[in-house]
Amino acid sequence: FLCVGRIMKLTIKHIQHYEHYCITNEGDVYSLNYNNQKYAKKLRYGFRGKYPFVVLCANNRKKYKSIHRLVAQAFLPNYSEDLQVNHIDGNTLNNHVSNLEMCTAKENNVHAYNIGLKKGAKGTANPQAKLTERDIKEIRDLVKVFTHKYIADLYNIHPSRIYPIISGKSWGHICN
Repeated sequence: FLCVGRIMKLTIKHIQHYEHYCITNEGDVYSLNYNNQKYAKKLRYGFRGKYPFVVLCANNRKKYKSIHRLVAQAFLPNYSEDLQVNHIDGNTLNNHVSNLEMCTAKENNVHAYNIGLKKGAKGTANPQAKLTERDIKEIRDLVKVFTHKYIADLYNIHPSRIYPIISGKSWGHICN
């Protein structure tokens, strides 16, 4: 396979517990005994959410298997069922082994925020918000007359939360 002037190495391995199937390091899944015809056929995949999956059969039972997890199981030396498989570039369709890594759920979430796949909920969309947009506007007006402690007591928040509100470090998306 030639790809942008460099040679790509294709590696194929059998899928553990599924003797009639194999997977490539690029994420392509093949049936080695398609309809008992004794030839290999590349399987089409479906989607569960944003993740592609294939249907594998063993002992007359169908199993739905995520392609990224099959690639990780076959090619990553530190594969573990207890960990998550992270797509390094954030593209869930890129199941090449070089784009996958094992990580904890926390590491996966931090990675998603770092590359912009997830954004923190702002304002009242954040389930931990104790104030409303109206409260923020009132606090920004009250600070001109009252102390931070007095305002904090009115809204049942810590006085240290007042300065970030008036400076725009928190609730910066709310304009007066």
